[in-house]
Amino acid sequence: MWALIVLNRRDEAEDDGSAYINLPDHSPPPEPRPIYVHPHNWRAFQLFEELRTQWRLAPAMGALVFQGLDYPSVIALLDITVSRRSRRRTLFRQIRLLEAGALSVINHGPENLSDHPADPG
Repeated sequence: MWALIVLNRRDEAEDDGSAYINLPDHSPPPEPRPIYVHPHNWRAFQLFEELRTQWRLAPAMGALVFQGLDYPSVIALLDITVSRRSRRRTLFRQIRLLEAGALSVINHGPENLSDHPADPG
């Protein structure tokens, strides 16, 4: 268990050196908002979810930056789950659109989320 010690300093003249421990909030996380996925995009969304551990990360200024999905992993998943080559190409493009939307939120915050993310390719 960890705790964050924070000094309570209102004014240098009033500083009595007291400190308090601010424990993390143990309330349950908020319920995720339901999202609508068009039936045409459902399979791409399922595959994108399966790729949740396949992100490439890079160190930058003391933090980690998500660069994108590991494409060899994406192609391997498509090869073993989708039989038609033309369908694999379509799903790959759809996964890249999902990736672009996710990257805009992961690396830059939800204020950059739009209804129509730019085509990553």
